[in-house]
Amino acid sequence: MNDSGNVGLKVRTGIKWTAIGMLSSRLSRFGANIVLARLLAVEVFGVIAMANAAILLMTALREAGLGQAYVQRKALEDERESEAIDTVFAIMLLLNLVLFGAMLAVAPTVASFFSDSVDSVLPVVRALAVLFLLDTFVATPQYVLQRRMAFDSIARAEVTASLTNAILAIGAALAGAGVWALVVGQLGERIAMAVMLSRGARWRPGLRGSMRIARGLLHFGKYLWGYALVRSVGGVMDRVVVGRVHGAGGLGGYSQAYNLCLLPSTVISRLVNRVALPAMSRMQGDLPRLRAAFVKGLEHVAFLALPIGFGLFAVSDVFVPVVYGEKWRFIAPIVDVLAGFGTVLAVASVCGPALQALGKPRVFFYTELGRQALLLVLLILFASRGEVAVAWAILAALVVATLFAFIVLGRLLALRMTTVIVPVSRSLVASLGMAALVLGVRHALPASVGEPLELAIAVVVGIVGYPATSAICNRPMMQSFLRTVREVGSSRSAVS
Repeated sequence: MNDSGNVGLKVRTGIKWTAIGMLSSRLSRFGANIVLARLLAVEVFGVIAMANAAILLMTALREAGLGQAYVQRKALEDERESEAIDTVFAIMLLLNLVLFGAMLAVAPTVASFFSDSVDSVLPVVRALAVLFLLDTFVATPQYVLQRRMAFDSIARAEVTASLTNAILAIGAALAGAGVWALVVGQLGERIAMAVMLSRGARWRPGLRGSMRIARGLLHFGKYLWGYALVRSVGGVMDRVVVGRVHGAGGLGGYSQAYNLCLLPSTVISRLVNRVALPAMSRMQGDLPRLRAAFVKGLEHVAFLALPIGFGLFAVSDVFVPVVYGEKWRFIAPIVDVLAGFGTVLAVASVCGPALQALGKPRVFFYTELGRQALLLVLLILFASRGEVAVAWAILAALVVATLFAFIVLGRLLALRMTTVIVPVSRSLVASLGMAALVLGVRHALPASVGEPLELAIAVVVGIVGYPATSAICNRPMMQSFLRTVREVGSSRSAVS
């Protein structure tokens, strides 16, 4: 089999296993979160969000782009494979040890920032600092498997880890552990992930690194590190502001809305990045193949992501109280806005692998820097107006940055903008038609219909309506998507 067919088979197999793993793990996480939302107080989710914000701020420092650089390395000699991954492990271990100590040192300062929750946040921050130590043993074998495109092993690890989280967290919540139920779940998940990934990669920790390899990895990874740092800071900026201004209760509601709306986009974006990065890295120097892969990825992501976002918007006011419980009804307006944020984020995810394959990681950095600078200005102006205003701020900043990234990438790939706009606009029209149909049916229902039945009817209408609207205005894309699904489903194994 030629290289093109070999990569194509690995991509299809990778998509299948990545989709299986992510859908299974995310659905189990979603189900567990619904149970926990009914068992625990709103403020509990605010406290864990405050602690996680502090952890995420430092997470970007842990790998300095080393993992991505390792995955995309071209023509890596077999005899250097173990030496290269040992180099990644050694540097990440050193960074994580430093970050673990730093997190413990600054924990009181972090807790005091959220003045109304100091006593509850401080011990949680200290406990979650252990994640830094665990993540070295998660990320390293995952990069090994990702480079090999052994996505079945990653999928099994993710499913096992998410189920571990759900079992531990729900069990602890039923025992009355409060916020510690969420802490136990997170720590248990990372331990399970580390064990499963290490077994799948047949990897053992080693410190036989190379300064030459380290310099090469760091040279490529420096812009990815800058991008990750800026994105991590900006990625929690909204939650930090909400927690500071509106307290644990406000942040608890906002974080639940945020997690709900990012659930589908996270699955899509991680699937794209995990499979597309190693695949596109093998297309370096072949611009036509890279361009075709980018366009196809964009078409499929738009076809899948847009109806999810518009569908959630169309049912949010009944979905939230029916699924999460009446005490969460107040987050429905936040969900309306963040549904758009999650959709744009999924569509934007196709840019990353293409830019890295083109050797342009600096575009990541500068685009993200501009996005977060704009977000900071918008938060300063509008954060005091409530959580909905904060949601609008992060959506606006993301839209501007995404448009810029597509323009730059279009020039690098010698793409006409119509090639990018047309597939997205067709999926957009089909999704708008589906949302209008759902809202129309809901409006026509008699007032005596309860919210659970109304939600069920709306979901059925959306599931049936989107294929119908797509058949009318987006038939070629629907046929292409179904063909890809059949190809993915029939891919049994990748060629080594």
